[in-house]
Amino acid sequence: MEPIQRYQLTIGVIGRSPRIIMEQAFKLIKEMENEELVVKSSLYSGELYYSDSSRYRMLHDQNKFAGSRLDQIIICDDKRWNVYDEKQELIECAKYILSKYSCVPEEFQIINLELP
Repeated sequence: MEPIQRYQLTIGVIGRSPRIIMEQAFKLIKEMENEELVVKSSLYSGELYYSDSSRYRMLHDQNKFAGSRLDQIIICDDKRWNVYDEKQELIECAKYILSKYSCVPEEFQIINLELP
């Protein structure tokens, strides 16, 4: 029996503004995923690296992830969900990359995270 091959997952986080992503979304992600597993956090580049080699990347414009592979995206907003109107082009671009390169099953590729 062959060993299970682990992939480095790249998870994009999309929100209305970089401030919302950095202050609220990454805080919630750290709490959900267990903050002790974070091995590196770069506020300058907007990335969180976990001990299992997965990483969360803040996506606020298309140039941020041009040429990158995405396995999953987390779309963050408050209860109004204006992010779908304000970042429609970015979300569509991320969905296209997911359809081409993701190793995550389709039903888990896009997650909505409601922020307080």
